[in-house]
Amino acid sequence: MKSVVSERINITLPKQTLLLIDEVAERGSRSRLIDSAVHFYIAHKKRTHVQKEMKEGAIVRATRDRALVRELFDFTDTWEKDRT
Repeated sequence: MKSVVSERINITLPKQTLLLIDEVAERGSRSRLIDSAVHFYIAHKKRTHVQKEMKEGAIVRATRDRALVRELFDFTDTWEKDRT
């Protein structure tokens, strides 16, 4: 099993945040809860960023993609007419 290297840091949190943490964290497990929450938050932010980039890319390429589809349908229609 791989051991995790930890570092002690000092952070400042609002009292309300600390009360929320204490509501769900078992005694002595604040660090684990905060570690899990940070990993979850960063994964969510990365997913959101990738989704945003994909949407922006699709919008940028939409005109080109529509033109390609029109060309394909024109080609298909011509090919089918030639076969009959």
